[in-house]
Amino acid sequence: MRKAVFIIILLIGNLIIAFTGCNKKKDTSTPQQAPILPTVSTSTISWINQTTAICGGTVLSEGSSPVTARGVCWDMIPGPTILKGVSNNGSGVGTYTSQIWGLYPGMTCYVRAYATNAGGTTYGAEYSFTTLGYWTPVTPVSNSLTAYFLHYKNSKLLAVTPFGSVIASIDSGYSWNPSSTGITGGVSFLSEYGTKLFAGGNGGFFISNDNGNIWTAKNTGLGTSTLASLASGTMGIFAGTTNGIFLTFDSGDTWGPSGLSSEYVSSLAVNGGTVFAGTMGNGLFVSINDGATWVPVTNAPTGSYIYQVVLSGSNMIVSCINGNLISTDNGLVGLQLVLYQRRPIL
Repeated sequence: MRKAVFIIILLIGNLIIAFTGCNKKKDTSTPQQAPILPTVSTSTISWINQTTAICGGTVLSEGSSPVTARGVCWDMIPGPTILKGVSNNGSGVGTYTSQIWGLYPGMTCYVRAYATNAGGTTYGAEYSFTTLGYWTPVTPVSNSLTAYFLHYKNSKLLAVTPFGSVIASIDSGYSWNPSSTGITGGVSFLSEYGTKLFAGGNGGFFISNDNGNIWTAKNTGLGTSTLASLASGTMGIFAGTTNGIFLTFDSGDTWGPSGLSSEYVSSLAVNGGTVFAGTMGNGLFVSINDGATWVPVTNAPTGSYIYQVVLSGSNMIVSCINGNLISTDNGLVGLQLVLYQRRPIL
């Protein structure tokens, strides 16, 4: 009897368990998916100078949520992130252009595009570049040919070569072409006066009225003098030569002597009616009457080779074999000079 009761209880328990299991609700919820990040590509570097560069990118897809920020990021080490240098170029899909700033000359920089949505930030391919230095070499004239003198006028760069010829560039020095038609002998310098270009050297004095394409000799009165410098004054144009100073009142058609005939005048500078003349071996001279008479400059180094004289307001800077000299009173009274140690050009 007890056995029968036990069996009945066992059957009832199994029925209850089965009934409860059949009525239990099934979990029909969808498993939560991981967010999908945007897809972005980095554009190549399109422009570089000493402190900035231009890059950009393209957001190809937004992922599982809208792109809320996009741009480029950069750093001095590989793997830049938005925690360092960063640009913000809007939102959504599409192509954008970014400016990279805060750089310095000769710096190597790493950059890549980024895009951010609710799921996080993703990055494009990484590029590196180096900013331009303080001086940037361009294509050599030919076989590392040296330019002794440069002059820029009307978007044309003119250069004097060691062989005394004139060459010209219209693309900032990347390519050069001869520009010496009409010039005989060698040229050592170029200058300008109004719309005219001047060239001078051991071939004499030449004028161009078409920005250096054609040159015409204007040597009447110069004799065999080699020109070394030019300067425009109130009376006309002064020429420093191996035989002193000459002056023209008619833009070079005729020349006449204007003093210092025994000097090699290497540099000239004019301030109104005052003319300064630097010589090769006898220092600095000054004329306060448009070249009629000349006297040595007080306190200037005697016996010095003067390479260049530059006037800036009441200041005069002299480059000579003894160093670089500066006068704060235009060299007329006392010539207060400060001597600086010569340093190599870097």
